[in-house]
Amino acid sequence: MTIVFTLLLSLGSLLFIVTLHELGHFCVAKWSGAYVYEFALGFGPRLLTFKGKETWFSIRLLPLGGFVSIAMEAVDPPKGREEEIVPENRKMEALPTWKRSLFILAGPLVNLGTAILIVTTVFMATLAKPNDMGFYGQRLASTGIAYKLIKEQEGQEDIDDQGYILLGYEVYDTKGELRDKAEFGTAEQLPIYSNIVYKFIDNFQKDIYQEQKDLRIKFNYLNFDYQNHKVKSSQVSSGKWTQLSKPDDWQIQGKNTTVGIMAPTRYFLTRQEAYRAGWRQVGQDSLGLLKAFGQIFKGNIHALSGPVGLVKGSSQTTNVTTPASFLLGMGAISANLFMFNFLPFPPLDGYKFCEAWWEKARKKEINSKVKIGITAVGVSFMLLLFIIVTIKDLIGG
Repeated sequence: MTIVFTLLLSLGSLLFIVTLHELGHFCVAKWSGAYVYEFALGFGPRLLTFKGKETWFSIRLLPLGGFVSIAMEAVDPPKGREEEIVPENRKMEALPTWKRSLFILAGPLVNLGTAILIVTTVFMATLAKPNDMGFYGQRLASTGIAYKLIKEQEGQEDIDDQGYILLGYEVYDTKGELRDKAEFGTAEQLPIYSNIVYKFIDNFQKDIYQEQKDLRIKFNYLNFDYQNHKVKSSQVSSGKWTQLSKPDDWQIQGKNTTVGIMAPTRYFLTRQEAYRAGWRQVGQDSLGLLKAFGQIFKGNIHALSGPVGLVKGSSQTTNVTTPASFLLGMGAISANLFMFNFLPFPPLDGYKFCEAWWEKARKKEINSKVKIGITAVGVSFMLLLFIIVTIKDLIGG
């Protein structure tokens, strides 16, 4: 039941964000005087329809998007609406370019505003950003080697899982010979989490961790006050030795993770700092989509997720972390939709915007057959990409 609930909640959240996007288009279309045939949530056959005097509001079978249907010269009326008489001045082509542009941009801009509102509100309310890979130090899993070693050294039953920063480690074999060491940072230049992880992963691939069955490790660490961003003591402590009996103990990823390091929580000192961080986070989330698309041209389809992947990822977040993390996930999805729809590729809003101003500059409309052909090619490509990404998301690739 929990899995079903989280999946439904995640799907509902995605539909909520899509609805806001389409409402942006719809409101500007009505304001500009365009003739709106339909406001639809989902694709495919209609499940439920409310027929207004002009606009039909419908819910369709596939809850993976939505659309606003407006009267256009180049597009036939929807089925069942062929007999309606639409004034020429209310068709899309008759609108001034600036109104058409505002209509096109309204959906993505609503997504951008939604993302900024959600993320800045969460950051300002909690004064924290969970799982920040770009912040100092790390959190320590209570079942991990690092946590147990530091707890023993500090002589406490339990320690703050984010009260210490790992600065490095040393590894000796049973003969007392130094086999490996690494330095992540110093008391003056604190290491960020991503640097710690990468060094762990790189170093622990060495042959010695596969050859040796008995290794000893000690971590060098620093006591740190995360909430105030202050080092409690500049003295670097060295933990006692802990015995490692099998190579699996060195895994950073996978089921046998025992080093036990996770991304830390970043705490903000002021509401103003949290607000600025919210804007930066939305910018990073938006650019993240462009990077994912860039990976496609390198043959890495795994970097991109479709609606199924977004729902799966969001449901996992809902199930294992806090409501704040789930809301931040919603903000990230909204930022992704903003950037996705801004791509200048047919039939996305970014392409329609460029098309409108290209016609304005040429003072001549693009031939309707050319428009239809370009859109058909774009839709075919997007549909193929959607199918591939959906299959990848379903099989967990």
